[in-house]
Amino acid sequence: MGNFYTNVTLRTTERQAVTDHMRAQGRLCFISPVSHGFTTIYDRLCEEQDVQDLETLAAELSARFHCAAFAAPFTLTTLSSCKRLIQAH
Repeated sequence: MGNFYTNVTLRTTERQAVTDHMRAQGRLCFISPVSHGFTTIYDRLCEEQDVQDLETLAAELSARFHCAAFAAPFTLTTLSSCKRLIQAH
């Protein structure tokens, strides 16, 4: 099936608050530095390929931080396809 990756991107600059929340929830994750007003969370539990976990985390974080959340499951094949599409344009 290939490599499977997930993340939740939040429209917030409150990285430390997100970090504190995830730590308090006992979640193992990497949280990106803020970029252009967005913070991205790469959560270990969501890497189990259960899209429901990913959707639940996105909804929880959106409600907690009162911001938009984008949940993204993707594979390495998807990334390669996107790269080819971008290069074609």
